[in-house]
Amino acid sequence: MLGFKPLPNEVVKAVSPQLEIINKKLEAYYDAWDKFVQSWIIIKISNPNCVFRWRLQAELAMRVEGKPGMSDEEVCFFI
Repeated sequence: MLGFKPLPNEVVKAVSPQLEIINKKLEAYYDAWDKFVQSWIIIKISNPNCVFRWRLQAELAMRVEGKPGMSDEEVCFFI
């Protein structure tokens, strides 16, 4: 959630009432962390499929180490 600021509640409601809870939690998160950050770096990837492949690699590595990790199908649903 770093870098995201809470929005006015009416804006959030217009998108989805389910986001109200997230928006409310974002207020506390922003106060706790973001106020200490002076600048942000945004990395833009050329192909969004990279995110899927990276997550698959991370989950596979966790499973190989004997840690719980998502299956390929769970990663697909998650992403």
